[in-house]
Amino acid sequence: MLIVKYRSIPPGLWATIGLQKKVLPDCVRTLHWYALMDSFVLDFVYLYSRFSKAAKLCRAVPNFESIRPYRDEEVPSVVRRLINSVELRNGIASFLFPRLYSFSSVATQHLAALILRFRARRLRTVHDVQMMVRRFIDHMVRASVDELSWSGLADLDRDQSYLFVSNHRDITLDSALLNRVLHEEGFPTCQIAVGDNLFGTPFADDLMRLNRGFLVERAAGGPKKIYAALMRTSAFIRQSLEGGTSVWIAQREGRAKDGFDRTEPALLKMLALAWRKSRTDVGSKRKISQLDELLQVMRIVPVAISYELDPCDLLKADELYEVATAGGFTKPEGADLASIVAGMRGYKGRVHLHFSKPLTGHYESAEAIARAMDEAIVGGLKIYPSNVNAWAAQGGVGGMSGVGGMSGVGVNEASKRAASASSKALDFFDARVIGVSAEKQPYLLLQYANLLRNRLELGLETHSELGADVADLKLAQISSR
Repeated sequence: MLIVKYRSIPPGLWATIGLQKKVLPDCVRTLHWYALMDSFVLDFVYLYSRFSKAAKLCRAVPNFESIRPYRDEEVPSVVRRLINSVELRNGIASFLFPRLYSFSSVATQHLAALILRFRARRLRTVHDVQMMVRRFIDHMVRASVDELSWSGLADLDRDQSYLFVSNHRDITLDSALLNRVLHEEGFPTCQIAVGDNLFGTPFADDLMRLNRGFLVERAAGGPKKIYAALMRTSAFIRQSLEGGTSVWIAQREGRAKDGFDRTEPALLKMLALAWRKSRTDVGSKRKISQLDELLQVMRIVPVAISYELDPCDLLKADELYEVATAGGFTKPEGADLASIVAGMRGYKGRVHLHFSKPLTGHYESAEAIARAMDEAIVGGLKIYPSNVNAWAAQGGVGGMSGVGGMSGVGVNEASKRAASASSKALDFFDARVIGVSAEKQPYLLLQYANLLRNRLELGLETHSELGADVADLKLAQISSR
């Protein structure tokens, strides 16, 4: 005779079936299952769902199995699959040994496989994997970043969970750098929201979910399926935050390829699905809207990620040009992987992350919250000489003086720093602008110029004295060469 006991239930099963522990003991006492078994572990969900009360609970809770990150016990088998992945070997080989790869891709892939096996031999937990990724990111920063800096973390509590919402420029770097900075400052790393467009192959699925990524379903198909997918994502984020785990998600679907960072109100509506219950303030008898309540139950931290140079700017210019001239763009096979590798390998100049304080206050709509987030994110972006040069080249007029607010650096400040700025970054930017074809040049420039346009539209800047500021910047750049 075998009786299912409270203590015999696997620890990870609670998050899967969503049952409350206080319900379990009474229900377990009703289970009397007889079987001849040696060391076989019962499938608790299968057995328990035969009872109507438990079945109702199970059906009411979203199933996160298809979207959740991998757990510690799954790491060894997933690592073995990744080591045997030709795609991963190819990506690692081209990143670590670009010259050798161009000479002999097959030999370089074999070398990459040997390195992967050696590095992965002691990977047993998700933490082990993230420490290996940390070393990989540190290597990338040393090789392609002049300066990595950050600000604002002093205002956050290491013991709290947060929803980090940032602008989105690079497929993997945005979240990777954020986690690297959090770990450097003693914060727990966060789970990463990844669109299902990147989960097209077993290699991508494993790599993302192994590094604490979870799936955000976009192509669900049909209104009911779309709603179910949105509810599942919202419920997973809520469960993570309430369980003490922070989450990162981009402010909009896909990267801002034109450099114009704005938050999609639909994102906030999706986040609120898991908190649909409305409440009434007894004192004032005022109904608190669903979205208004969101900031009370969820600590949303806007994050501004600034790149002096974007390694994928030419790829983005090609896509923007095709959309403008042909009315659409067909993404070639392997384009996302090519962008990931280019983002890792390419020169970035300076990179800065600014963490705002959690959003507070009362807002009447999703659009109002999105506006507040835009002001925090765009206001926190650094303005580099590349942004001002692009703005001037596109004929921007008006003033950028007095640029400030949060960690943003204005044109006056940028001109003061231009003399000490890396001439490598300035030369690199000028060479890219000159080297691109004339018809695509505007689409390259707007990726950098749109930061200033965005600040103007959000009221963070005025149109006064820009001509003098740009002239000062140009003189400072000339004197620094």
